[in-house]
Amino acid sequence: MGLRLGVRALVPAIAIVGLALLACKKKSTTTSTGPAATATATAKPKPVDPPTPTQTFKLNEVAKLDGISITLQEFKDCRLSNFYSRRALSKKKQKLIGVLVLSEGNGDKSHSSSWSYFKVTDPEGLTYRATTRSGSDCSPTFKSTSLGKGEKSKGWVLFEVPETLENANVTMTYTNRRPYRSGADLSNREEKVKFKPGG
Repeated sequence: MGLRLGVRALVPAIAIVGLALLACKKKSTTTSTGPAATATATAKPKPVDPPTPTQTFKLNEVAKLDGISITLQEFKDCRLSNFYSRRALSKKKQKLIGVLVLSEGNGDKSHSSSWSYFKVTDPEGLTYRATTRSGSDCSPTFKSTSLGKGEKSKGWVLFEVPETLENANVTMTYTNRRPYRSGADLSNREEKVKFKPGG
């Protein structure tokens, strides 16, 4: 009789322990897969910068860059209106050339565009930076600005180059600063595009 009573008391105790073990196992399984599944679902893909155009653009060809489009519309020798400015250039054996630039924002955010992002390279590899010289027939000059999507800016970018440089041999480079994207590759912040406006 004592043995029968001991077995009866033992069966409910085993059942309670078994249920408790099953509940713990179920709970640990739920917690281990729940957050992992949520983390996978919320992981964002790393942003990728659009590719830089590799072609050399001519007059009236649109270079679509990251955040901005650049078009060179006209290219010529510029004449300074001031006699003394003309004479100073002549003494240095230089001339003033200009390119009429149209820039248009094409990104989601405002994007900067500046005359200082341009440079000229001659066939020997010598480079000439843009200048802010005023008082020429290449007017108005291009202003540094910030452009939203669809906004446009237009003006002349000027360069002082040797008199002997043939316009057909001029190569222009525009350096674009890409818009900031959180998580994007920081080594690819600049993109450069080339123009051959004289030929």
